[in-house]
Amino acid sequence: MGDTFKVSMQEWSHWVDLNLTSVFRVTRHVVEVMCAQKSGSIVNTASINAFYPNPGSVAYSTAKAGVVGFTKAMALELAPFNIRVNAICPGEIRTTIWNKTLNQLSNPKAALESLEHAIPLHRLGTAEDVAKSVVWLGSDEASYITGAILVIDGGRTVGVPVE
Repeated sequence: MGDTFKVSMQEWSHWVDLNLTSVFRVTRHVVEVMCAQKSGSIVNTASINAFYPNPGSVAYSTAKAGVVGFTKAMALELAPFNIRVNAICPGEIRTTIWNKTLNQLSNPKAALESLEHAIPLHRLGTAEDVAKSVVWLGSDEASYITGAILVIDGGRTVGVPVE
């Protein structure tokens, strides 16, 4: 048996509430106004971990996979109201929290180089990379896109293994 069943119910609930239930709650709050105006765009945040989980991330990966399913279901339900629902799935994005985690490793430089090597574009993403994708999905330029899951990972999930 792996680490899956070592996850406490409290930890499971934390990750599911934080990453899935929160998406449901926000959608409930905005959808009434959007339905009344017969237009809108919702962009949810999932993760590449929804498709490619890491060992020890069962609750997080499950919640992010739930966001993907929720996005598709809401795209179907809200399309008659001209409301588009899409999701982004970021990969390795260089953030303050990401840097903190990296710097806790025994050899941060080697770990970063290994990861960058596994990303076909050979770099981590930036917050701006993600933000531009969200803005585009929410714009009229993406007016015929709903139920889409946009992976923002520099090609990481194409299949290059991390060494």
